[in-house]
Amino acid sequence: MILWFAIWQRNRSSLESIQNLQVPSAMGALIPLNELAEITFLDGQTNIYRLNGKRMSTIRTNIRGRDQGGFVSEAGEKIDKTIHIPSVLMQ
Repeated sequence: MILWFAIWQRNRSSLESIQNLQVPSAMGALIPLNELAEITFLDGQTNIYRLNGKRMSTIRTNIRGRDQGGFVSEAGEKIDKTIHIPSVLMQ
């Protein structure tokens, strides 16, 4: 899975500072980002996407070893159980 996101400049002075950013778990514990994902720098174009004037983020995945429909269903269920997305943002 590839995730792209913006980080305040004060927190992105080095790869190590990004890897050590604390991410809250569903139980409230703080976990260093590098324990959840492989963090790398890539050169490329920066884009800010908008939908109806509001910023939009996308998540890209490379699914291996299983069917796409099953993956999407399982991911949707897990997101619904663990992340609150305001209904105004969902369409």
